[in-house]
Amino acid sequence: PEYFEPGRYEGVPNDVYHSANGISSTMVKDARISLMYYHGRHVTRVIPRQDSQAFILGRIIHSFVLEPEKFTTEYAVPAEMPKSVVSTTSDMVALIKEYNATLPALMTPDELKAWIERYNSSLIPPLSLSGSAEEIANLYMSLPGEFQRIPDDVKATATAMKSCIKEYNISLPPMLKTSGTRDQLLDQIATVRPEFAEQERAKFIPYNVSGTKEQLTEIVRTIRPDVVLADDWHRQQEEASQGRTMISLEMSGLVKNINDALQADEDAARLLNHPERKSEVSYFGFDEETGLEVRVRPDIEIRLPSPLDSICADLKTVSMGYVPQDRLKARLHREIIERGYHISAAMYCDVAALDTFAWIFVNKDPGYHWVAVVWAPAEMLELGRQEYRRLLRQINEATFSGYWPAPVAGQYVDELNDYDISRLDALNKMSQEDFA
Repeated sequence: PEYFEPGRYEGVPNDVYHSANGISSTMVKDARISLMYYHGRHVTRVIPRQDSQAFILGRIIHSFVLEPEKFTTEYAVPAEMPKSVVSTTSDMVALIKEYNATLPALMTPDELKAWIERYNSSLIPPLSLSGSAEEIANLYMSLPGEFQRIPDDVKATATAMKSCIKEYNISLPPMLKTSGTRDQLLDQIATVRPEFAEQERAKFIPYNVSGTKEQLTEIVRTIRPDVVLADDWHRQQEEASQGRTMISLEMSGLVKNINDALQADEDAARLLNHPERKSEVSYFGFDEETGLEVRVRPDIEIRLPSPLDSICADLKTVSMGYVPQDRLKARLHREIIERGYHISAAMYCDVAALDTFAWIFVNKDPGYHWVAVVWAPAEMLELGRQEYRRLLRQINEATFSGYWPAPVAGQYVDELNDYDISRLDALNKMSQEDFA
């Protein structure tokens, strides 16, 4: 990983910053979970980073809103799929049926059998070898002269006459078999009309219109190479992205709507569009008390000439579409404290030497993108400052001692909260009334 000396750095790529030296505010908040968690996440790294959908969406929104010039180099939005693209199995079946309809009709086994029967009917049938001596003699006398091979001075026995009849039958064109598969019938025809059989075999057999999607896809690619299939279209889109992260049309629309809401809010737009606004500037330094290396990367910094305060701001997406408006401020305060946003705010202001801090909250629930700019009072920044310094001390002590305690140490006796106590009192009262 790249090493940075204390100072201010612009243009540091996101992945370079996150792999660089120094403890970030996110890492400090991991120590807030527990030192055991911090150790597993950042020292031994046995706890992997989980990129949730909310985290991914937040990262995309940050890029689109704060660094739009980089958005197109980092993310790719697929074009809307043209209607001509074949995407369903029913569309593929229709194409195959259309192709099959253009093929010359194949003769069916019954039609081939009828052809053979017509051919056989044109042949001289072989003479029967069964019958009385008189019938055999009559058949012998009907043979062409070259097959009447019994000399006049020799008695014509039935056996001798049958031998001549057999010789005659062998000389006749053979009858073709009328049983078997289509290929077997064509084999029979090929013995007498090879050109006809070859012509029939040269005909394309219609493709099967049943099968898996993969099988149908291969058939369509064979018969209609001009057709663009959905899988091919998606592959083309991915190739066109050239290593960028592909996001869906739905997500792209959501991000644009959120940006529109931010720009429509006067307070948020004033910060986002300030001429002195800088985004994703990296700061590296040392914690004065512990000497630990620290780093921060504020979403927004606006440095103003003295005596004006320099501003630090963070863009946060939330999902609070269900929160009643009279409880929204309390819910946002809870979000700040529980997620440790005040810790990051204090650390940003201290390491980057910025004076005031604001959160730009935007609700990400589709169709309900309200915006709230919340300024951190001095007391909240001081609370965050005390917390992050205490956590840095704990990290420093654990680093030297090698002891990274779990979040719960030893056994303990649980206690009832106020709600539980009130329930207990109410149940005791009900029990007394029942026995009264």
